[in-house]
Amino acid sequence: MSNANSEPAPPIDDLIHQFRTNLEPHASKPNTDRRPHELVLLSFAVSIGAIAGAVAIGFAAPILIPAAVLLLTISMVSPATVRKLTTIWPLSLVPGSYTADPMRFAALFALISIPISGIAGFAVYRNVMPGTSNGGNSPTPVSAFVAPASPTATRVEQTPTEVAATPTVTESTPTPTPPTPTPVPPTPTQVPATQAPASPTPAPLVLTDEQKSYLDDLYSKGSILANSDELFSNLIDSISNNPSKMDDPAWQKQVDIQFGIWEAMYESSKSVKAPAGLGIINGKWIEFLGHKNLAADELSRGIRQDNEQLISKGETEMETSYEDAQELNDLLDNFLSQFNGQPDVQFN
Repeated sequence: MSNANSEPAPPIDDLIHQFRTNLEPHASKPNTDRRPHELVLLSFAVSIGAIAGAVAIGFAAPILIPAAVLLLTISMVSPATVRKLTTIWPLSLVPGSYTADPMRFAALFALISIPISGIAGFAVYRNVMPGTSNGGNSPTPVSAFVAPASPTATRVEQTPTEVAATPTVTESTPTPTPPTPTPVPPTPTQVPATQAPASPTPAPLVLTDEQKSYLDDLYSKGSILANSDELFSNLIDSISNNPSKMDDPAWQKQVDIQFGIWEAMYESSKSVKAPAGLGIINGKWIEFLGHKNLAADELSRGIRQDNEQLISKGETEMETSYEDAQELNDLLDNFLSQFNGQPDVQFN
């Protein structure tokens, strides 16, 4: 009965429409009451802050770039140190996803800070460094700072002065001319020519018997050494293609014979007394044989012991003996140039 007497319920669409109608007056509206001049001031403040930040980064570029490199190095050497640094402000503001891996954090920091610092630093320092004004790279010429001196013209007035010409009367005075004497040539006196006495022709130098005997002996020994050196060179050349031949007793015997010749020559020549005029030559001859004797000793022991160091010392002594031989040849040539028709010899 009560359901039949009650009013029918309104449709659902009407309820939704009524709800929206009641809600619209209370809906929030966008704040459009901000004035234009406030927006301008806000934009100006943001711009000033951005410029100041860029300038600060630019001046700090010499610090930020090495700091980025240092942080990257520390991350590779000691990651734990980087984790501790990320807990310090302002690095603690970085999200944890970037600081979880120290190597990744250092790489991102370097990739961001180095380019930005470099660009900002270039923009800042190019205007404060000397010689880069107006964007140029050349220093401002000194003449730009010196004001050109304006020449001041000085006018000088010249007053002409009239000079009256005074005639001068010159009376000619006759000057007596003395008679010119006539020179008389002197009579030449003939003086008989004095003949200079003829200088005596010097007698040619002749070798003494002692000098001849010494030089003959020197030539004979020099020929023996030349033959020995040639045999020794052939023996050395024979082992160039076959080094094992150094162990051959026959080859060693031939080498020892040459070394014995050098030693005997040195010992026998030490007791020889040089005649007059040949002392320097004899001294150089003994010095030459001494180096040959030392070379023979070092080479002989080096070959038998297969010791490269001893062989190298022997080769050095041989080179020194060759230098002495050249000096000996020069001394002999100078000495024999005083005599005619004397024989010559070369020491190898």
